[in-house]
Amino acid sequence: MAARLDEKRLAIALATLLPGDDGWPSASVLNLTSDVTAFLERDAAQLTAVAKILTALPGEFDTAQGPQRDAMLAACERENTAAFQALVTAAYAAYYTHATVLAAIERFTGLSVHPPQPDGYTFSPFPTDRLKQMAARAGRAQR
Repeated sequence: MAARLDEKRLAIALATLLPGDDGWPSASVLNLTSDVTAFLERDAAQLTAVAKILTALPGEFDTAQGPQRDAMLAACERENTAAFQALVTAAYAAYYTHATVLAAIERFTGLSVHPPQPDGYTFSPFPTDRLKQMAARAGRAQR
């Protein structure tokens, strides 16, 4: 049986890890819970690890604020480093592939966040005079 994530706790953990500010959206605003869950469901071991992290958080995590929540997550990270890394990896994968975050990256950096394919890169025209030089040498033996 596959592990199940506590979606409420996952949402709170994501909001703590990715609070957003200065033009960067928060995980709460983006509602990343389903994206993170989908990412983790590709690997049962990672899903189980994150489910254990969420279960290991103290009961008061759900109602704690700022620094208290940070401390609780830090304690979980110290006790379960590999499992916590699975949570962070899934959170960042969902966050940095979200259209709103990609737009923020473009806005802040001026760089395109679109993959080079299928549109490809723009190249200058190929200098066809190089082909003439090769054709002229075609009949001569090369050593």
